[in-house]
Amino acid sequence: MLANDELALLIKSQYPVIFVESIDEEYVVNQLRLITSQLGLIFYQWSVTGGLQRGLNENPYYQTGDPEKMIKTVLSLIKSDRSEPGLFVLKDFDKHLENSIILRLFKDLVNL
Repeated sequence: MLANDELALLIKSQYPVIFVESIDEEYVVNQLRLITSQLGLIFYQWSVTGGLQRGLNENPYYQTGDPEKMIKTVLSLIKSDRSEPGLFVLKDFDKHLENSIILRLFKDLVNL
């Protein structure tokens, strides 16, 4: 099975977290965008420098470069009445899980 097929299968299976490590981040992100488009999902991406963005080249949600604020924003998006199925790509997020508050928020998010 090709890597893209494996990723698509994991996403379709609704795994709450998929960790991908790659030296070619841009390629992986582009493949995930393609998969979400094919599956009819909303694509979100986050980085400390860019904040949380919906889709491509959208303005980031206010002050979401901070990982704690980003998770709280994602939680409110998911819990809202207008919530749409989506995929959230969190770049380099694993580095922030050493913070106990961020770790707890992430666990809360994953266990929704």
